[in-house]
Amino acid sequence: MHNFISINAKCIGTVSDFKTDGSSFVLENDTKNDVWYWSWDSSLNSLRHIALATATKVASQPPASHVTAWDVMGSSPPWAQALPPHVFKKWLQKFSADLLALRDRWADSYYGRDYQVQQRLLQRLQQPHVDINVIKQIDDDRVTSFKPTDGELAPRSTYDIWSSVTGRMSICEGPNILTLDKQYRKIFKSRYAGGKILQIDFTSLEPCVCLAMQGKKFDGDAYAWAAEQIEVQVPREVLKTAIMSALYGMTPSNFAKKFADIPHANDLLFQVRDAFGVDALTKRLREQFDAEGHITNHFGRIIKCEKKSPFVAYDVQSTAVDVVCQGFTHLLDELERDKIQMTPLYLIHDALMVDLTPEAVQHLEERVKDGILIPTLDCKMPLKLKTIDA
Repeated sequence: MHNFISINAKCIGTVSDFKTDGSSFVLENDTKNDVWYWSWDSSLNSLRHIALATATKVASQPPASHVTAWDVMGSSPPWAQALPPHVFKKWLQKFSADLLALRDRWADSYYGRDYQVQQRLLQRLQQPHVDINVIKQIDDDRVTSFKPTDGELAPRSTYDIWSSVTGRMSICEGPNILTLDKQYRKIFKSRYAGGKILQIDFTSLEPCVCLAMQGKKFDGDAYAWAAEQIEVQVPREVLKTAIMSALYGMTPSNFAKKFADIPHANDLLFQVRDAFGVDALTKRLREQFDAEGHITNHFGRIIKCEKKSPFVAYDVQSTAVDVVCQGFTHLLDELERDKIQMTPLYLIHDALMVDLTPEAVQHLEERVKDGILIPTLDCKMPLKLKTIDA
């Protein structure tokens, strides 16, 4: 009986996971790992999210003719009552089979494990306190959108995790922290007496990720590591430009044309590409694309791209998204265990905005000096702190 599948409007699980009042099922325990949902919310075990991310077709709607007929009438009825019994039964059987196949294929993969870390991190973000008087002094719609409808809390922001090829997030609803000029971040204030608003940043994230993906050891600073590997001696800022150009697919000849003022620019990019394993990584990703029609990042996230796409850039960017989510999740878990009062507010690409008590500020300053361990890459990623409420 344990393998019998029960489905209501939102959930799929074994019969032991539900209790019933005689007319409907209610989820008994939503923390069990073997319970999966088909839902439009941010549930961790969301089969809908997996289907969307993997482009898997699921019979989540009855036959199109019935759906269209009800759409014309402007209604979305309970299908169990609106469909002929044999149609409802056939559709429900197909829907159940699709969900089980989806679960069986992906539940033990990246999408059933690492992918949930992203959702878990986003669920922990809290609405920030804002200074209404400061907002009133700034004539900018981007700032005005943070004005509370009640009290001192800014409206909640919703992240879009689907629109980008690599998984890099955007804001799809609510005030957009990603496009808010840094000079306007003074609108935020701490909820704690004497507290501060800080930003925790990953430093040189993508170069570090690229090295870690290939098992290359570096001591915190990817740029310092690279300077030791190449023969062409250039200033640090020039080296940064060369590294990012290499990771984003620029050829040595094009680099030499664009940066004609850099001595030995062609040789510089050749050596950088070699140090960061760009050509070997490109070859592996191209072979995967030819065999599977897509590439995957280091953790297994599918990246839907085209034959002429910048494979290395996509791989590194996508892997970096997962590194950020894993790193900040581990850091927040650690601080909670230590009973440090800190409230996460916004994820800003490679950074996390947080609200802290005065005591927590000192603790965090000490903590970030060691970077953050990413177990799946077996390396520490460097972090830095900066105050953003000044």
